[in-house]
Amino acid sequence: MKIIHVIIALNTGGAELMLKRLVTSHLDNSNYHHTVVSLCDLGPVGRQLRELGVEVVALGMHSVFQLPVVFFRLIRTIHSREPDIVQTWMYHADLVGGLAARLAGCQKVIWGVRNTDVYSNNGVSRGTAILMKLSAILSRVIPHTIVCVAYKARDVHVEKGYVINKMVVIGNGFDTEVFKFDANRRMFMRQSLNLPADALVIGSIGRYNQYKDHQSFITSAGDLASIDDGVYFLLAGANIDIKNKTMNKWIQDTGYFDRFRLVGERSDVPDILNAMDIFCLHSISEGFPNVLGEAMSIGLPSVVAEVGDAALLLGVAGLVVPPRDQDALTNSLSDLMNLSSEQRVELGKLARRRIKEKFSIRSVQVQYEELYKKVVNE
Repeated sequence: MKIIHVIIALNTGGAELMLKRLVTSHLDNSNYHHTVVSLCDLGPVGRQLRELGVEVVALGMHSVFQLPVVFFRLIRTIHSREPDIVQTWMYHADLVGGLAARLAGCQKVIWGVRNTDVYSNNGVSRGTAILMKLSAILSRVIPHTIVCVAYKARDVHVEKGYVINKMVVIGNGFDTEVFKFDANRRMFMRQSLNLPADALVIGSIGRYNQYKDHQSFITSAGDLASIDDGVYFLLAGANIDIKNKTMNKWIQDTGYFDRFRLVGERSDVPDILNAMDIFCLHSISEGFPNVLGEAMSIGLPSVVAEVGDAALLLGVAGLVVPPRDQDALTNSLSDLMNLSSEQRVELGKLARRRIKEKFSIRSVQVQYEELYKKVVNE
């Protein structure tokens, strides 16, 4: 079966990483051949896929004015490969990739919906809101199936006019062989970050933007630092570093700058997670958060904001708080801090077991394989 994936870009993000996991899960399966098409540049995920032997095509769009040319290149790319399925990832690729697939003669189109915050000003830009309305109308004619990453994503898009009988929910999957506890990694990472061996480390991973609400986390961290001399905070993600003047000002204002470690965007996420004792997801908008599943795979108890399907993913392996509720965030993190180390370990074991049983990459791979067969045969 030949499948072409169309995505705007292949930078490091939740959709891009899930695409990578899905494609690489078939590297040793000759029944599936995946081609990945980025409308823009190759990006770090594209380079990783190429290194693994996956065909990746970068169409080089750098401006919206190049869209007509890129659109016709995409049609040629699809037509020349005669795929059984074209699978698109997120709004822009859904519309552009879906139309190109139909014009190239491929009727089996799978759209991908990942956003859950479509009503607030933080959820989507005006341009994206218009694109979403157009996509809702065209959902009747372009896609065969629409894959939603979360139940909430499905529900809010149905309210916006998407066709419900075309929708299925397939969450992200996680590789529990890559993301697992490793005492040596933990010790090495703590030493390299100058973290005391006996420190209690609360961590966060996510790029710096308004949707992640780092300010609430940092303010809560300051409150926790004032009552516990042994707690430290580890933050990773794009633009989470010493160059971020706004974030560094927030940290300075806590009075505990020495307790924070900002390490920027990292490729060694399993090692970063291994250095933590508690994970915190403090976003105000998520779909099906990859990083939470990775933290749970490591065996970390977590405090998460109730956004997207975060609470569904977490189950009872941690605590759930309302988004933007700093007091609730502080209190819930304090509750996990006050557990014994043995109690936190047991909660972490529960988290990892939940991922292995319900959200492993293998289980998601099987769901996609069943979907692909269904789409091709209908």
